[in-house]
Amino acid sequence: MGWDPSQYERFRDQRLGPALDLIALVRPPAAGERLAAIDLGCGTGEPTERLLAHLGDAATVEGVDSSPEMLARAAGRAGAGLTFRLGDAGAITSFAEWDLVFSNAALHWLPDHPALFARLLGTLRPGAQVAVQVPCNQAHPAHVAAAEVVRSAPFSAWLGGFEVRYGTLPLEGYAELFFRHGVEDATLVEKLYPQVLERPTDVCEWLKGSYLVPYLERLDEQQRAALMDAFRARVRAELGDGTPYLYTFRRLLLHGVKR
Repeated sequence: MGWDPSQYERFRDQRLGPALDLIALVRPPAAGERLAAIDLGCGTGEPTERLLAHLGDAATVEGVDSSPEMLARAAGRAGAGLTFRLGDAGAITSFAEWDLVFSNAALHWLPDHPALFARLLGTLRPGAQVAVQVPCNQAHPAHVAAAEVVRSAPFSAWLGGFEVRYGTLPLEGYAELFFRHGVEDATLVEKLYPQVLERPTDVCEWLKGSYLVPYLERLDEQQRAALMDAFRARVRAELGDGTPYLYTFRRLLLHGVKR
């Protein structure tokens, strides 16, 4: 089991909102200019396609993702100015060849954000833009419940003690990194996205397509089913059964221009 595009896109409209807000912060190329962009963790490619439409015909966008399953869904979007390839965003050592480094809901999976952003921002060429969106919802009761379930028996043993550790910093940390590496005209905001779901346990399905993927892909089918059953039971105990359910999701939106 890897990333499942169909599971991820069960909440397509809700996931797309933050991407569109991030795209709106990006400055299209001026008349007569060309712009080369890279989308780190492009997933199914819809935000990548939307980014290219925002930038216009003078731009090219390359989407990079580590999931063959997500790239298979993205492949149908490839065309003039838009390409996709398999790759590890964390393995890129220089970003000097791009005029825009874009990433929507992907970089939180990578560790050590001070080092990651020092490499990203430090190798940008003057005038290049950076636009990044990262979730910061670890304190939400459903996320806390998921973390507690995977640490409990028998799941911790089945997982060999594996645990997801996001690299996300507080907003002030990114402001400091922008300042230190000469990124100006900065917009750095934390935004709450209220999502109305049919019932509280729909949060389990949301996280099954994102946060829980690295856990589920390490388990066999029966173990995956047991983990999801335990997670749903914990969510019912914590959040009740009231309908509809308001799922509050916090995200960080970061944009700036290299001096």
